Amino acid sequence: MRFPFILNKFYFISAIVFFLPLLLPYLAISQTDTSKEHQVKVAYLVNFLSYSEWPAESILGSSEVIICTAGEDPVTSMIKQVEGKRVRGKKLSIRRVAMDDGASGLDTCHILFISPSVENKIEAILSAVEHQPVLTVSQVPGFLEKGGMINFVLHKRKVRFEVNRRAATREGLKFRAGLLGLATRLIQDEHENAL
Repeated sequence: MRFPFILNKFYFISAIVFFLPLLLPYLAISQTDTSKEHQVKVAYLVNFLSYSEWPAESILGSSEVIICTAGEDPVTSMIKQVEGKRVRGKKLSIRRVAMDDGASGLDTCHILFISPSVENKIEAILSAVEHQPVLTVSQVPGFLEKGGMINFVLHKRKVRFEVNRRAATREGLKFRAGLLGLATRLIQDEHENAL
């Protein structure tokens, strides 16, 4: 009885030893693709600053443009790399917002990226920035329906985004045509367009 078990175990281990080196490049590519995905999201967040318009008083009076992050994930970790760059002639600052203190400090944000790690607090976070010109961005399914403005999605293995123009307009924000033209889905006024 023990002999077939040992033989099967031997074949199983031999198969792993043989096939593992063949699979390693594919595993590495997957990890690289994930890293690139997060880099693309960070680049989009920075570019949203150039393709969005805030009420004059909210951005002109500031010496910096501020991207705030709520929660933890690879995007919120990676975005620190762009801090200090110049966007719209102003210094780019990155701030982490602690959700434990009632989401204070959100009124200074120009963009607020809400990580999936705080998905259970999205409604409270959106409520905290209601009636303020803060561009809300996430990567959580159903974010636009909850009142978010831009949501990252994977479309044919590429990072794309959906836009809730109605929510942005309600808070005094406008999007330029270049941004709207890249959206995979657009909610505007009382109807929705799938692009």
